Amino acid sequence: MTRYMLDEENSKSHRHGDDFPLDQLREQLQAGLDALDRGSFIEVGDADLDATLDGLAASPLR
Repeated sequence: MTRYMLDEENSKSHRHGDDFPLDQLREQLQAGLDALDRGSFIEVGDADLDATLDGLAASPLR
């Protein structure tokens, strides 16, 4: 099973790669751990995850 955060406050995604400051990575990690502690996640089966990822891979990039 894979867990996905439901907490909108902490769902901001960043795509900066290696230039993402370490303190911000730590902050995002802590936000994720806090969300897990609060139970703000759903469990997704492997087949559902694979289907979703396959759909994303088939979609053209914007």
